[in-house]
Amino acid sequence: MDTQKRKKFLYLLEKKYKKHEEFSKLAGPGIKKKFLRFFLFPDIYITYLIIRFLKRKNIKSKLFWGQEIVIKTFFKGSPLFLAFSGILPGKGEYKLTKFLIKNLKPNDIFYDIGANYGFYTYLALEFCKEVHSFEPLPDVFESLKANLEKKANVFLNQVALSDKIGLAKIYIPESSSLDASGSFTIVEENLNQHYYKFSASIEIKTITLDEYLKKHNKPTFIKMDVEGAESLVIKGGINFFKNYSPLISMEVWSSKEGEKISMKAVELLRSLGYNSFFINEEGDLEFVDGDLSRIVDQENLFDDNFIFKKG
Repeated sequence: MDTQKRKKFLYLLEKKYKKHEEFSKLAGPGIKKKFLRFFLFPDIYITYLIIRFLKRKNIKSKLFWGQEIVIKTFFKGSPLFLAFSGILPGKGEYKLTKFLIKNLKPNDIFYDIGANYGFYTYLALEFCKEVHSFEPLPDVFESLKANLEKKANVFLNQVALSDKIGLAKIYIPESSSLDASGSFTIVEENLNQHYYKFSASIEIKTITLDEYLKKHNKPTFIKMDVEGAESLVIKGGINFFKNYSPLISMEVWSSKEGEKISMKAVELLRSLGYNSFFINEEGDLEFVDGDLSRIVDQENLFDDNFIFKKG
């Protein structure tokens, strides 16, 4: 049954991803493109228009395997894409999703650090024994809570994992709202790394991984995507990482987006005995060394997810 379920998930993911890749080729202004989007992809385009322009507070949506969720849609970017597509945008997320479907195990304890709207939390719940989800932004967390609070095997935490226990500022990009957390950061060094500017901040709670683990089960798999704060998460869990060997997926930025920031976290993991692996388009691993940001450059991506494991 488990093998059949994985095959089904992989089939549905592949089908959805390829369809949206074709749809994205017709993006942009112009009557011709709009007509082709409507004629060739009516299900995608009509759903997109409903979500984009009716501006309902909550939209019922389905993830690519059929899981129903409710997503707030007063935002731009990946939450909007997730709402009308059921997948996350980009090649890097597609490859990571495929890897997780192939490799998550029934006894795994999955930590979703930087959960956003919880795509990977929902996915891990399909295959793992237990999931711990971390999302500090109030409105985004409320969306997670509304969808998942009745699940027995998920722990929802409105907190950011960092290297200190207390409070921190999280910086908000211009033209963004508190509904969208994909580009928010707690690292001041990040403020000049991207094409967009940061216009405001709010205060959030922080905790270290080592402190959190005093009262919770230890992860066997960690997904980490915290907009440049990955090294802070690792430092806050340094005792755990020295003594245990969870698999880790971590986002790495291209050289233009923040090579030094990403490689700081990569080198920290390597100093703890971790090796780095590229995820290919089949969802399988290839050992890679050196500057991972340069590999992201070669893929012509802004960022990509890499796997880290010891031994």
